[in-house]
Amino acid sequence: MHLSYSTSSYKGQTYKSYSIAESYREGQIVRKRIIWRIGKLTDQQAEKIRLILGEAQGKDQVITRMEDIVIQESRSYLDIAVVNHLWDQWKLDEAFDFDVTGGFLPTHTIARILTINRCTNPCSHYSVPIWAKKTALEEVLNIDLSGLNDDKIYYELDKIHKNQISIENHLFKQTYGKNPESFGFVNYDLTTTYFVGYKCELSAFLFQSNHPGL
Repeated sequence: MHLSYSTSSYKGQTYKSYSIAESYREGQIVRKRIIWRIGKLTDQQAEKIRLILGEAQGKDQVITRMEDIVIQESRSYLDIAVVNHLWDQWKLDEAFDFDVTGGFLPTHTIARILTINRCTNPCSHYSVPIWAKKTALEEVLNIDLSGLNDDKIYYELDKIHKNQISIENHLFKQTYGKNPESFGFVNYDLTTTYFVGYKCELSAFLFQSNHPGL
C-alpha cells in the first residue's frame, strides 16, 4: 500500500486529492487500485500517513510521539566542528615545523585539541581527556583518541611552545595573503604601555610621529 494522489486545477490553482492505493499485477502489467479515497491533505498529514503505511508494511520507520522520546546521552558537536573547520581553514597544521612529534597524535593534533577546548569549554590540561570523551571530538577529528591523556598533553606543551615563532609567522603569512592592504597601517593601544630607556626604536618612532617638528 502507498499514498497516491491526483491533481486538478481550478481558477489557476492546482489541488491534490489523496487516496490510499495498492499495486497489483495482471499478467505482465502492473496496475493500481484505490482502497480508500481521503481527499485533501496538508503536506504534514501526507507525510504522517506515508510513515504509518511504511510501518504497516514492515519497513524501518518507527511511529512514536515526541513526548515518548527520552534523550539518554547528549554530546557537543556543532561548536567543536566549527572551531575544527577554522583550524583547517587557516591551515594551522602547517605552522608546526620545529621539533614536533609525528605518528600517533602528533604535536599539531594536540595543539588542535587544546585550541578547540579553549574555544568551546575551557578546562585544565589534566581535564581535557575527560572533556573529550563527553563530546563528539573523536568523530569530528576522525581519529582514535584512546591515547589522549594528561601525560601526552604535558609532553607536547613544550613542543607547542617551541613553535611559537613559527605559528606567528604562519598566521602573518596567512593574514597577509588574504588581505595585504590591511598591513598598510598599524594601530597601537598604548593605554597601559610605557617605554624605558633611550634606544627603543618603537618609542622613537612614536615620539617623532607626535612631534613632527623635532
